Amino acid sequence: MLWGYGHTGRALRRALLAHGKRPSRIVELLPGRLGNTILGRPVVRPDDLVRLRTSGVIVSVADETPRRQIREAMAQMGCGELLDFVCAA
Repeated sequence: MLWGYGHTGRALRRALLAHGKRPSRIVELLPGRLGNTILGRPVVRPDDLVRLRTSGVIVSVADETPRRQIREAMAQMGCGELLDFVCAA
């Protein structure tokens, strides 16, 4: 899964695609994107991660404050950095 689909997320998706990798889902906060698809992948809310219980989230949020908030949210969900998610931006 790819968390964030701004400039950084789009660039990361292109880089992953060059290696034959596609995110299974896009995690987003923007109301206009939620419930839609991006390039055929469902856009989900961060809260959906608890229900999905999927490891392998790549966080593609470049700004420090939101990235810290994501780390805290993931920890509250019982996810460990480098085990269940990685910050790539």
